[in-house]
Amino acid sequence: EAAALMDELERLVAEDRATTTGAPGPSIGILSPFRDQVEHLREQVAARIDLDSIERHDLLIGTAYGFQGQERDLMLLSFAVDGNSHPMSLRYLSQADVFNVAITRARSHQTVFTTLPEDADQKDTVLARYLQFLTKQVTPTAASSESSDAFVDEVAERLRIQGFRVWPHYPVAGTDVDLIVERSGRSLGIDLIARRQDFGAALELERYRMFARAGLVLFPLPLSSWRLDPNACIAAVEQHVALA
Repeated sequence: EAAALMDELERLVAEDRATTTGAPGPSIGILSPFRDQVEHLREQVAARIDLDSIERHDLLIGTAYGFQGQERDLMLLSFAVDGNSHPMSLRYLSQADVFNVAITRARSHQTVFTTLPEDADQKDTVLARYLQFLTKQVTPTAASSESSDAFVDEVAERLRIQGFRVWPHYPVAGTDVDLIVERSGRSLGIDLIARRQDFGAALELERYRMFARAGLVLFPLPLSSWRLDPNACIAAVEQHVALA
């Protein structure tokens, strides 16, 4: 993983050098959840990347904890686990404060380097599900917009009556938004709180910031509020769409 990551880093630096106009290059971050891999990557960067390029790209190398509060335009992630890794390593990756930070530091583009095989025994880990999701080719269609989830269907139908175009389970920034609605050229994402999310609690802490970086305002809509006063919820959605 480190070798492949370094090849990609050198390609990015060379590409920027060839097309530079004098403006600062895209900032670059390198993240691995494990300290040993971080130290190895730091040694590789020091040996292969010149200081001017490191400064030009504001290059930061660290663990998830080292990236808290930090973002970069381009992120290169090395998860450093494979089919023979100890279960504790994958359990560590599933911690919200590790996995959340690791996958939400990119402003523009993220490249993941992994040697975890598709048939690994740890299919139910957050990392395995995330990698499976990244490799899915999702194309929203009229048929795929249909949902068996009663809450999704109920809210979607009410919004259609109000003149909104509605797309359930629409992929944005690497995960699904429960509902995307659009009216008069303005769009809003709706997060239906009562539902189990694709990656469970591991994505909850950072998902709103992640969508914001993707240019989408996300509106939380709890089932309890909907059951109490759906008309007030629709009015709140309309207000947020007007401000989007």
